[in-house]
Amino acid sequence: MEVIQANVISASEQGTLRCSGFPCSISLPAVMGPAAWHLMSANAMDSVSQARSEADARRSALMAATQRGDRAAYETLLRDCVPFIAAIARRRGVPPDRADDVVQETLLTIHRARATYDPRRSFDAWLRVIVERRAVDVLRQAYRHGAREVY
Repeated sequence: MEVIQANVISASEQGTLRCSGFPCSISLPAVMGPAAWHLMSANAMDSVSQARSEADARRSALMAATQRGDRAAYETLLRDCVPFIAAIARRRGVPPDRADDVVQETLLTIHRARATYDPRRSFDAWLRVIVERRAVDVLRQAYRHGAREVY
């Protein structure tokens, strides 16, 4: 294997690597075609999904049980998600008086979208995307409301 240090990654059919824009150091086999790049990125995704936290693995198992119809697992999952949702909402800049709105909207979205969750993937990442979108929705609503309101 040869080590290449450069900057944006682009692979050619000969297995060379070109980078520009950010520093990188990547070890590659001497001959690596585009199909091997795809396989390598798929394997990298698998290793990332295997390195999940204990809480993420627990929530993922609860969501898988929820998808099979386990009501107790669903209630446990939703209760377990509330502090996680509130923390992300605070980090996104949601005012404390609007944090409950983000929690409620996120829980409703989880309920509506629970069939779309893939148990092989990170539950926390799936939930984080939902929370961030609901937080933006609440912030937009607060902004629109504040722009029309006169004290």
